[in-house]
Amino acid sequence: DYDADRVGVCGVGYTTDENNTACVCVDGYGFANGACSECGVGTYKDFAGNASCSACPAHSTSLLGSASATECLCAAGYAFDGSACVECGIGSYKAYAANEACLACEALRTTDAVGSTAASDCVCVAGYADNAGVCEPCAVGTHDDGNNVCVSCGAGESTLSTGSASAAECVCGVGLGWHVFDDRQPCPGGYTDHECQFGGYLPHGVAQGEAHCAVCPSGTFKNWVGS
Repeated sequence: DYDADRVGVCGVGYTTDENNTACVCVDGYGFANGACSECGVGTYKDFAGNASCSACPAHSTSLLGSASATECLCAAGYAFDGSACVECGIGSYKAYAANEACLACEALRTTDAVGSTAASDCVCVAGYADNAGVCEPCAVGTHDDGNNVCVSCGAGESTLSTGSASAAECVCGVGLGWHVFDDRQPCPGGYTDHECQFGGYLPHGVAQGEAHCAVCPSGTFKNWVGS
């Protein structure tokens, strides 16, 4: 073990061996290139001797000159589960090295991946947009575009409530029903060959076989939002 009374004899980072016949590296110092130097960050050595420092366990780190495995702490983005360092789960983060639990994101915020290392990794949950640091739900008639930006539903479409997370929540508005345009309709006069192929046409922006919200036919009605 380290003996302060013998440091002056061998120099900083050294002590004498058990027989007091040779200078060897103290705890926290490893032997490399013929000399003793402090164990690097993420390593340790818990005995006196001319040996290399040992690496900390997976996903942990240590300060320079660490002399015990207990000085290895879970790295940022990882928490100690009692036996090993595990990644912070979705919706949590840890910004520093410590054998502590991860911190939960604020309400209405989550993370995109495990192992988050900063509070700034917490983003608004799906269906919400960040407005000057406050997560606000997408308004009725809009949905999250996948990047926490609220965008409008398609023509004639709306949503049943605020906070819609995707376009899949957009449904037909009042007076519009869900229709699949499978058959081409007669080509009206004035359409060009490019717009009117094979003797028929489809409503603007609608592909053949695509479902779309269309005006209710004569003699029918729909007074609710939905498809």
